[in-house]
Formats: sequence, C-alpha cells, structure tokens
Amino acid sequence: MHHFLPFFIRFAIYLRAGAALLIRFLKRILLPVLDFLLLYIGMYFLKEYWGQNMIVNYPSEFMELAVPGYLLIWITSVFFSGGYDSPIRLSKVIRGIFTGTLIILVIYALLPEAYRFSRALILLGSVWASIAMILARLFLNAISSKNIVMESATRKRLLIVGEEEEGIRVLSLLKLSDASHNFIGFVKPRGNGSHRNLDTSKNHSEYTKFYLGADDKLSEIIEVYSIEEVVFCGKDVASNQIINCMATEQNRDVEYKIAPPESMFIIGSSSVDNPGELYVIDINSISKSINKRNKRVIDLVLGIFFLALSPLLVFLQHNPGRFFSNIFSVLGAKKSWVGYSSTAQALNTLPKIRPGILSPIDGLQQHSLDEHTISRLNTLYAKDYRAYADLRIVWKGWRNLGR
Repeated sequence: MHHFLPFFIRFAIYLRAGAALLIRFLKRILLPVLDFLLLYIGMYFLKEYWGQNMIVNYPSEFMELAVPGYLLIWITSVFFSGGYDSPIRLSKVIRGIFTGTLIILVIYALLPEAYRFSRALILLGSVWASIAMILARLFLNAISSKNIVMESATRKRLLIVGEEEEGIRVLSLLKLSDASHNFIGFVKPRGNGSHRNLDTSKNHSEYTKFYLGADDKLSEIIEVYSIEEVVFCGKDVASNQIINCMATEQNRDVEYKIAPPESMFIIGSSSVDNPGELYVIDINSISKSINKRNKRVIDLVLGIFFLALSPLLVFLQHNPGRFFSNIFSVLGAKKSWVGYSSTAQALNTLPKIRPGILSPIDGLQQHSLDEHTISRLNTLYAKDYRAYADLRIVWKGWRNLGR
C-alpha cells in the first residue's frame, strides 16, 4: 500500500496543476468565446424582432459578415479596455463596449449605402452586449472559485510603505473607511537613518507587530505574501523612491497608490454608517499589463500608418536614412516610438520598457534641459502613463522619427 502513496501524491499534484491550467484557459479563451456566442444569439433575435416590427428584410450578409464584424470590434475593445483582466471590473467592460460602438458607428458612416444595414441595430446591439457581458461575468463569479472573481468581491492583500507614525495613521483610516482590504503588514522606507532594521524586541506597537522589512526587500515581500496593492505614505516616501520600488516588481499586476500627508476622508458621505473613503492617489504605472498592452497597440498602429505614408514622410524627416529601420524595429518589438530619455537613471531605476525613438522631451518646445529635469520627466512618464501622451509626443516630434 505504501508503494502507491507517491503515485497518488503525484497524481494529486498533476490534477491540481491541470485544474489551474483549465481555469486560466477559461478566463483567457472561453470567456471571449462565450461573449461572442451570447452577442451573436442576441443580435439574431434583435434582427428578427426589429425586422418584423419595422417591416425590414435584412440580407443574409448582415448575420454572416456585418454582425461578426461588430462583435469582433466590441470584444477587441473590451479586451484592450481591460475587461478580460482579473479581477473583473464591470466599468472596464462598459467602457470597452462604448468605445467599440463609437468605432463601429464611424466605420458605418464611411461605408457605401449598400452596406449600411441599420444604425438602430448597432445601438440596440451595444445595449445587449452590455447586458450579456455583465450577466455572464456575474454568473461566472457566482459559480467559480477565487480564481475568477469580481473586483468588488475581492479583499485585496495590502501593504503600507511608510514610517511608524504615518503608517499607523494610514492603517487607521483604512480600518475606518468602507474599503475592503486584507492588510498584510508594513514596509519601512530607507533614508534618514530608517534603513536600520526595526528593533522588535523592545517595541510592541502595532507597527512592530506587522513589520515585514525594509523596502529593499519589497519585491520578495510582494512575492511571498502575494500582495495586490501597495500604499505609499507620501510624507515618508519620496517620488523617486516610489518609482524605484515600482521598478523592482514588474511581473505582477500590483496596484500602487499614494496617501498624501495629513489626508483625511472625502467630505460628503451619503450615509452615517459609511464615513467615507481614504483619499489616495492612484499610480497608473507604465508597468501595468493594460498599459503595456495599449502601448504596444499604439506602436503597431502607428508603425503601419507610417509605413503606408513612408513615401511622403521619408522626405520630411531630419534623418531619412533610419526612418525605415525604425519602423521595422518598432513593428518587430525591438523598439517603441516613445521611451525614456537615455540617461543613466532612466535605465537603472525606472520600470523596464523598450528603447524609444522619441522621449517625453520631444513633447516640449524646449529641448535644452538639465539632467535633473530630464530625470523628472522620465519619472512622471513612468508613474502616470497615458496612451494619449505617446500620441502627443509623436505628433510634436514626428520629424524626428528617423532618429
């Protein structure tokens, strides 16, 4: 009997790994397929209902070509909006459908009259898409394990980076607020002598009880405790330290926030039972998966656009010789149209991205900047990334695309 125990243990390990792979497959593959089927069925019944009541006969091309095209645009828009990322956030689904609807209507307006089937069905379809996708996610959330879960149902594992006084203050606000968090512990920032290990033998405060280490071990702490959200105390942690901490952990989807000094609750709570929320500033780090994905899409779209217009643009470049080389480098994922300015600090302490042809400096009229200002621009670009920032920089520096 004892000879079979190792076999059963291995079988249990393989079974658990297989279940994890199945769940990952369900989230990444089957959910978009489920959305497509639900939307297609809904569009079929909407077409039948609208056709009978409005006395309109739709050709077979509507369900064979037009509707699949609509659905692909909606699902793609939801994907790039983060609607398929975990944990599921319904606002991202709605935002993706809204964006997709605008894209469909713009394309619809450019089509010949023979291919304009019905604007009403597009709008009704967008309403059905919103309802169907939300209901599908609510259903999956009700029957699934913790691996597929709505964001509102999660208790994020939270870490506070700050000194004792400010860290305790932020933690007390979190406890009083209506936010649902699973507080894990404190991390002590370095600098001003705080790099020394905390003496836990004589100190019995709450900070000591939940002290996990200094911020030079932040990456290991996030990995060991599966941290999902990090709150930096703005009073104790400088902006460059925050960026350094972010740069150490880029392989996990961790949310970063800053609690400003002396921040209190937002005034105007709708209920006496809900004292409000802790006022924190979100950090839209360039290392977030959705930002990296959107940045890559911008690179590809602009690369194809520049390649199509290259016979005209090449003569307007300051360095025409490298223009084509840069296009293919971006399309081949070796470079990005926008990256950091090539300073030592950018290469060593900021989240890693592809080398850029342009930089935040190209979005300014003044290019003769000192190293400290350039470093600051790099930090702001990495800490609060926006897709339109890349478009703005490319718009202002388009004559330098052959750099």
